[in-house]
Amino acid sequence: MKRRPIETASEADFADLWRLERECFDEERRASRRSLRHSLRSPRQRVRLLRQTAGGPAVASATLMLHPRTVRIYSVAVAPAAQGLGFGKALVQDAVELAAAAGAAQVSLEVDALDAALVAWYERQGFARVQRLDDYYGPGRPALRMRRPLVPAAASGRR
Repeated sequence: MKRRPIETASEADFADLWRLERECFDEERRASRRSLRHSLRSPRQRVRLLRQTAGGPAVASATLMLHPRTVRIYSVAVAPAAQGLGFGKALVQDAVELAAAAGAAQVSLEVDALDAALVAWYERQGFARVQRLDDYYGPGRPALRMRRPLVPAAASGRR
């Protein structure tokens, strides 16, 4: 099955995005319906999604916060049935490409410090640990702030 291009989500995708939130995150960690709608409407955020088939349901999404020098990956959600198929990696690469095109200096994110496999996965995507954030997700639930610096197009020889 050919993977579809990554799309910017619209309010018409809300039901799919809300389903992904419920499938992928514990109740205390998922975005609220209100927050998700705000992300879809905000000019300072992008919600990107992937479908396995044209017109089919979204199987993965990423919510990005756009700052002048940084693009922050707020969340990446991949439906359990679609995990391990490269959708998360594609969305992270998409975030890096969007950040570079916007002239950002880096991409940042926070990740559950107790999820060693996920931390290692982000490290394989070029992210480095920069700070431990105790109790970030609640008492006894630390996060790691991770960053991936970007090379400006002029410095890399690209035009």
